Formats: sequence, structure tokens, C-alpha cells
Amino acid sequence: MIKQFSLLMLCGFSLIAKAQITVNRSHLIVSGQILTQANDTNKFKIQSLGTNKTWDFSSLKSHSTETIKFGNADWYPGHANFPKANMANISSTDDSAFNYLKIDSAELSVQGSYATVDGTIEISQFQNTILTFPSTYQTKFAGSILIPFDQFYFGKDVDSTGPYPFIDSIRLRLEYNTVSSIDGWGKAITPLGTYDALLQTIRNINRVRVEMKTSGFWIGLPKPILNTLNLGELKPDTNYQHQFWTNNASVGFPVISYSYMPGDSFTTGVDWLKTKPQLSRLGSLPTTFTALAYPNPFHNSISIALPTNTSSKMVLYDANGKIVLEKLVTNNETIDLSYLVSGIYAYLIFDTTQNSVLQAQKLIKY
Repeated sequence: MIKQFSLLMLCGFSLIAKAQITVNRSHLIVSGQILTQANDTNKFKIQSLGTNKTWDFSSLKSHSTETIKFGNADWYPGHANFPKANMANISSTDDSAFNYLKIDSAELSVQGSYATVDGTIEISQFQNTILTFPSTYQTKFAGSILIPFDQFYFGKDVDSTGPYPFIDSIRLRLEYNTVSSIDGWGKAITPLGTYDALLQTIRNINRVRVEMKTSGFWIGLPKPILNTLNLGELKPDTNYQHQFWTNNASVGFPVISYSYMPGDSFTTGVDWLKTKPQLSRLGSLPTTFTALAYPNPFHNSISIALPTNTSSKMVLYDANGKIVLEKLVTNNETIDLSYLVSGIYAYLIFDTTQNSVLQAQKLIKY
């Protein structure tokens, strides 16, 4: 009887250790953090889908790296163009481009980008969902966006007296259709560690749409005109992406990601998380940043980051302007706020020695 009980306990433990997981917003990156992602250019076998899997990426190498920094959207230039964004990131491989994100209890999505190219500002506004919450095995979503990437004056009537009208301008737009499905769960073994993970399969179907402006309206360019302009038939391009997400809140970012084409058995490269997200050094953030309460949003507690040897006080206000917390704080201090109701708050951090404000920000409790 004791042996049978022990066996049942062992089986129960095995099931728990390999159970599928759920990923929520609380498991993802927060503002003020920085991480390093590595790329291995070797070929790797595309991983299988299904349940109770072990995906072994322990042999990955770091052939190149990039550092990605995350901050509040309003820390960065061009944020006014993305009113729904509450976070942005910038990569060490292209410090002239800012990607704007929206992350809340429902989803993580890209809202667009703001970049400087050859001295010219380029703004791309679109909404592309990356992950919905909660995400667990067999969670699905689909989306479609149109991204303009070229437009030019044409000013011709291609068939003179024929049936087609005068074409004022022509523009090209990328039609980007996405279908996402959580197709697997198991263990992902990486050089950084071993994690319970979900495998997200993303199918991207990209098609170039050619449109003409005539009589003040944009319409699709008819096939005969496409042929006349030697553009021919613009066939869609399909590719796939695998991303491995974990509910380990100390990670907050895909531990593995790679792309491949239909029919491929191997991928030509893999991106993998080389370092866990950590609080960015104050000196590397915008000059307006001198103190921080994080994570933001938070659930039960926040931590305080301050300049070295600063005597500081934090005042926290609710949405009605009522003070709900006022206390002296120290660098790396953790404050329990589990007693507060979910909602939007605002905080001030003062330098009590200089009698000046170090930081003023919104703070969201979920």
C-alpha cells in the first residue's frame, strides 16, 4: 500500500512538472528593463509541435548580439504619433529607430515605428498583435494590416482613349496577414536555462498591393494595367515563425525565436535570450530619467531605483489625487502595495536634500 501511494505521488509530481502553462501580461517585460539577445547563424532543426515536448537548444552559440532597451512610450521621440502605445523599445543595432508597443491585460501589440533615415523622419503607424492574454495551449488569433512603403506621381493615361482613366499617382502597400496559434507546450532548454514554455506558431502571408489614384480616389490597379507596367502578377509570400514563451516572470521575453519557409526542415538562424531582463543603468536612460518605480504595471509590489547616495521621498496618489502612500525610500527598496485596488496611480519621487523632483510618472496596478 505504501509503495502504491509512493508511486501515485511520483506520477502526480511528474504530471505537475510537465503541465502546460498560461502566459499573462504579468510574465512579460516591463518599462525600464534591458536585455541582450544573441543570434546563432547555424542550421537548426525546426521543432515539432504538440504536448509534453522537450525542445533542446542547449548547443546554441552567440555569433552576434543586440541589446534591447524598454521604456515608457513618452520617454522617446515621436511618441505623440502612437497614442495607444504605453511602451517603446530601441535596439543597439539601430539606435535611430524606436518601436512603439501597447501592452495591457489583453495583448501585446506593435503600434508602429519612428525612425530617422538619412536625416528624414519616417513614421509607420499600424497595429500588429504579437501575443494575446491569457495565452495557453491552442490559443489562436488572426490579424491583418496594411503598411504603406512607396508612393509616386505617375501622371499618365496608359491607354489613351481606352476604358482606363487617367492615373494621377501610384502607391504600393504591404498587406500583412497573420495567423497565430499556440501549437505546443513543454520544456525549452537554452544556454540561459530550462523553462516551461509555450510554442507559438505564426504564419505570415505578405502581399504587395498596387493602387492607383484617379479622380481623387485610391482603387486597386487593374490586372491589364499591371501587365502594361510590367508589374505582372504579384503573388503572396508565406513564411512562418516560432516563438517560445515562458511564464517565468524573470524572463519576460521569448527565450527562442526563428523563422522558416514552407517546406523547410531546418532554419538558418536562431535568436535566443542571452541575458534576463534587468533594470537599465540610470546613465543609459534618457536624461529626464533620474528615478524609477518598477515594474509598471505592477501587481503586488514595486521596487525603487534611485541615484547613488540620494535621500529621497516617494508620494503616491490615486486617480482622485488622494495621497495613498508617503514615505522615505532607498535605492533597491521593495514596497508592498498589495492592499491597493487595481487602477491608475501617479507618483512623485523627491530629492529631500536638494528639494527637487526626481521623477513624476503614472503607475498602473492590475
